[in-house]
Amino acid sequence: MVGADYEHPEPRGYFPVAGFDEPDPLAQSSPAPLVASTSAVRLIVFMPIAQALLVVAHVIGMRGTTTWIFLGFTMGIGAALSCVLAWVDRTELEQRGFSRLPSPLWTLPLPIIYLVLRGFAAEKNDWTAHRPTWVHSALFATLIAIGCIVMIFDTLF
Repeated sequence: MVGADYEHPEPRGYFPVAGFDEPDPLAQSSPAPLVASTSAVRLIVFMPIAQALLVVAHVIGMRGTTTWIFLGFTMGIGAALSCVLAWVDRTELEQRGFSRLPSPLWTLPLPIIYLVLRGFAAEKNDWTAHRPTWVHSALFATLIAIGCIVMIFDTLF
């Protein structure tokens, strides 16, 4: 059966030189890395700016005075909105595959508590998980420093 009529069967087995049975590198894709950055956590991080602007607008409207009731109302609205945003953030992170996430109720005392616990829960899968915590802390410290400077200048002049 050496003639021209003979059909060769398909090769079987492992032939690394010929390229048979090797996986196609483009056909196989590694799973996408888990990313802990969500739009809801960005809003939680920048919530102190919105609260500060609301208080400044009220102080300007009241011609330099404010009441404890309004400050408490502003902080309460900020805490409730942060809790809702943390709930959205947690839901989105669970859909992405993160587990052992903190309760959104941790934002009620201070949003930084939720951000720290969220960072520890997500740091195994995303090395940038603590970034919202640091940005929120720096932003909060900057707003406190600006408030202290304004109070000092207010008493001097």
